[in-house]
Amino acid sequence: MTTKLTTFIVGPPRTGKTCISNHLAELSESLGGAGAGSAYHPTQGVRILEFDRAIPVNGKQVEVACEVWDCSGDSRCVSVAYCEKSKWAERALCVHTNMIIDSKHHGRY
Repeated sequence: MTTKLTTFIVGPPRTGKTCISNHLAELSESLGGAGAGSAYHPTQGVRILEFDRAIPVNGKQVEVACEVWDCSGDSRCVSVAYCEKSKWAERALCVHTNMIIDSKHHGRY
């Protein structure tokens, strides 16, 4: 039996949300790795990454279907952080985890 895990990653622009999303999905190397010298390309709206993981639980491997929503921090895009005001409110009820990424340079969250 496969378990599903949905995670929203939200926060202000330029705080590493996409880098964390890529790391979770093990895409860092295939995307060229977003290092300090890499060009910045802001996420437009939301980017959904889907991948499977086998996680050991009580000595058994449990299959987990992961869905990571890498949400733009741009105020011009629909933000999941304010999903009660958006059409995503119904979808947000199905979320299992939220990661709010912040920086000492942003005091909004």
